[in-house]
Amino acid sequence: MLSSNGASSATGACSAAVATGLDSRVRGDPFGIIAASFWNANKERAEMRCAQIGDGKDKNLKPNVWYRYADRLSDPETKKRIDNALKRWSQSRGQEERHA
Repeated sequence: MLSSNGASSATGACSAAVATGLDSRVRGDPFGIIAASFWNANKERAEMRCAQIGDGKDKNLKPNVWYRYADRLSDPETKKRIDNALKRWSQSRGQEERHA
């Protein structure tokens, strides 16, 4: 596995935190977006995923929490939150494209 670390945080509502280093950490404020890179060993390539940050009361990711995409592999609660956020993000992108 390739190894690279990095971190990115964004302050302010609706801001974006993007970390392109593999195994990076990202953190965002309420209603923002995070994007993190990871190594997909099955496909032998680097990938990046984006997810929405909520207000801490919804089912999106929690604000002001450091996330690593790799953490979804070891922590069931983090996996559930990240997977749900990715699913909602994908669905919202599909709706935007249909309305364009």
